[in-house]
Amino acid sequence: MFCVECGKRLDDDAKFCSSCGKPQKQAGDANAEQENQQTEESKTGESQTEENVSFTLPDTVDNSIKVYDAAISSNGKYIVFIPDNGSASSLKNIINIIDTQSKEVVYSVNSNCTDILAVSSSGNLIVTKRYADIFLRDAEKNEYIHEMYCLTRSCFAFCPNSQRLAYILSNGDYDLEVIKIQDRSKLITINGKENAFLDAHSIAYSHDGCYLVVSNGIILDARNGNTICKMEVPIESMQSEAHIVISHDGKRVITFINEVVSIWDIQKGSIWLQIGIGKKTRPGHFEDCAICLSPDDRTLVAGYSNGIIRYFNAETGELLKQFPGDKSAIKWLSFTPDGKTLISFAGTPNQTIKFWVADN
Repeated sequence: MFCVECGKRLDDDAKFCSSCGKPQKQAGDANAEQENQQTEESKTGESQTEENVSFTLPDTVDNSIKVYDAAISSNGKYIVFIPDNGSASSLKNIINIIDTQSKEVVYSVNSNCTDILAVSSSGNLIVTKRYADIFLRDAEKNEYIHEMYCLTRSCFAFCPNSQRLAYILSNGDYDLEVIKIQDRSKLITINGKENAFLDAHSIAYSHDGCYLVVSNGIILDARNGNTICKMEVPIESMQSEAHIVISHDGKRVITFINEVVSIWDIQKGSIWLQIGIGKKTRPGHFEDCAICLSPDDRTLVAGYSNGIIRYFNAETGELLKQFPGDKSAIKWLSFTPDGKTLISFAGTPNQTIKFWVADN
């Protein structure tokens, strides 16, 4: 169980929190309280909710949940989010991590933060931001293990085995650095000025951890940081947030470039297929487009700033179907590992995570 005050993980029979000293409710007390609450609700018709109570995901996948911010692991297995408790404060107290297939909350921690930046494939490591302070946190141990500082833009990517963290901070030279999670030692540092990382808005590991792809078009060897190839990505396409998707077989990279989604051959660094799904809104500005691939790499899904979601054949570019996903811009998309559920996250003003039956 977790402390109701500070979120620290405790033994199931703990009466007090070893961190903050808060008295804990035992199972019997909780059951009695629930029975009393149900009795009271039957009289009043109203349910009382306690502030900072851990969030429980709806049982059905076609429901949506209201959040303040959220991120999903690269394997689609875990979502980390800040529940929207209606507070006007930019600092939010509770962070929940859920398993997307079992729909269970696996970790719930107390942490004042303003943004969720990343979550590892193992689900227990998260990167959060509080104004200009960035924290790497172990959710299982409920403790901060590394701290960084970045006033403006930053991007992060966990290695698939959750043993490394790659990032670019908009401080100084925009260097790309890779640290070892265990001791936070720096394993790789790549000069940001020489590689134009100033124009990079996102980075991603391949699913096997061999490649590290930067949204300005550079593909790196994840073991040593050496450049494998450079995709000729137009610099003007980086005026808005760039999205990167790497195929599960590690052979292709998908990027949003000048009104189209381009599918690149990693080894050749050349375009293999282009799909026109973006829309230029005005000169020099581009509609944000969230994209993801199905686990079998056969279907490409795109989400638009108007909330529309479209399915494409990833081999031919054929439009398969489309539907209104939300009334707000789609910020990210992902399939669950079994491919049965599509998950979407829409930005302001709705700020919702939705679970869709993939076949529907």
